[in-house]
Amino acid sequence: MTAKMVELVNREFEALENIDGLSTFGEKRPLEVNLYNNTQPGLYLLDIWCNPGETGTLTVKAHEITKGTPLSEYRLLEHQVKVYGCPQTDVSFNSQIDFTIFEGNWDQYYGACFELWFKPDSGAPERRLWSGNYRIQGWQR
Repeated sequence: MTAKMVELVNREFEALENIDGLSTFGEKRPLEVNLYNNTQPGLYLLDIWCNPGETGTLTVKAHEITKGTPLSEYRLLEHQVKVYGCPQTDVSFNSQIDFTIFEGNWDQYYGACFELWFKPDSGAPERRLWSGNYRIQGWQR
């Protein structure tokens, strides 16, 4: 790129940054997590809007509510998502994690707690970002 082209591109980005409510890095919104049933019972999708402020990994953890028994513990670790947070606290990024809960069967509903955890690449302690209780059913073959 020529110096003139770099100048023109930089001006374009500056113009976008000056539009109220718009960020070139992501969408301004607070932490938002939604759990959706996916294509079959026991299959779920976690839709996440967050900015942990640094680079790291998002992990879903789940347990049965009454006894605290972990659900699909090792399988959920296979669905971690790498995120690249930025220090701008007013900016969020969208990630999605789809996963399966194997405990239980179709039409056998029970209470489960889902949690979203963030593990920073910096080596700082893992922290819970969100948790929610849901009535779910397991997946069966």
